[in-house]
Amino acid sequence: MWRQTTSSIIVPDTNVLINFGTTGSFELLEAVCKRIVIMQDVSEEITKEPTWSRLDPFISGCKFEVYTLKGPREVALRESFRSRLGPGEASVLAYVTERPDTIAAIDDNAARNMCDSCATGRKTGSIGLLAACVMCNLINKKEAVVLCRRMAKEAEAWLPEDRLLELLNSL
Repeated sequence: MWRQTTSSIIVPDTNVLINFGTTGSFELLEAVCKRIVIMQDVSEEITKEPTWSRLDPFISGCKFEVYTLKGPREVALRESFRSRLGPGEASVLAYVTERPDTIAAIDDNAARNMCDSCATGRKTGSIGLLAACVMCNLINKKEAVVLCRRMAKEAEAWLPEDRLLELLNSL
């Protein structure tokens, strides 16, 4: 699904925003996506301390749309996902489930598995987005690997570098 990110609306979860934000590479996320929609639940998560002080310098000037789930079906979907996911992930999946032109950008394994079964599998994550950045010539393969390592260290994220290398080798 990562190959379609350039023509899609990306709906990132908190972890993806933290990964790109804390490494000062949010502009790559903006450049590789057609549009970024941030769910209200995710916005609330990233604006809490200590997360906000880590992200604010990098994303304050960025352009994205914040969306609150409104319709009864969206809200019901979110609540059904909440039995196994946090509020941000549940909102992302509810939004993507209802909109075929969107892709969930999630790193959490439980959310990715639920996306496969409930949200038509339209997903990517930090690694897929890095690969898309390489595909779009925003960064080279070596820079993607270095950025993956920085995300793992600075954002304290578990990002399997071997998966990134596998995607990059398929380009």
